[in-house]
Amino acid sequence: MVMTADLMALSEEEVTRAFLKSGSEESFSALARFLIPKLLRYFEIRGCNCERAEELTQDVLLASYRHAVGLRNPEAFGAWVYRIARNALLQEIRKRGREVATVALDELRREPGALKTRPGSETPFVEWIACLKCEEKELMLLRFVDGMNYDEIAAVLEIPAGTAKWKVFSCKAKILRHLRKGIE
Repeated sequence: MVMTADLMALSEEEVTRAFLKSGSEESFSALARFLIPKLLRYFEIRGCNCERAEELTQDVLLASYRHAVGLRNPEAFGAWVYRIARNALLQEIRKRGREVATVALDELRREPGALKTRPGSETPFVEWIACLKCEEKELMLLRFVDGMNYDEIAAVLEIPAGTAKWKVFSCKAKILRHLRKGIE
């Protein structure tokens, strides 16, 4: 059995292999230190507030820990975790769609236009991909924010890798056309 200090010195790939081999809480704890920042960023950049992103991250970690034993292809662990995250996000979006929006009375008393997102919350990349459809945005976020390769994107979105490659290329072209229109 590898000790905690030894696990902390390992790379993400090595810790993943150790967890999939042993399934221990100790090895998963070491793996979680790699997964937590990635999952938080995944949820936050897709519109979840910090608190909800943390809750969804915990849900994904718990599901990953519980169901990793049944994983058929251990090499696809990363993509599998993102697929769990994507499903959790889609459930969250559906849940939000059923909720009635409420606003505090103090918010209504403010000047018109005072309700804005926090300054600096939009990154240039998020602004650039605003011209894309929802599915295209997800694809670009997986590729350029989450840093996934085409095989991982294909596994998360359940599409062929060639299709993922073609869609990323086509999204880049669409963004370029949109940005050129803004310059002219």
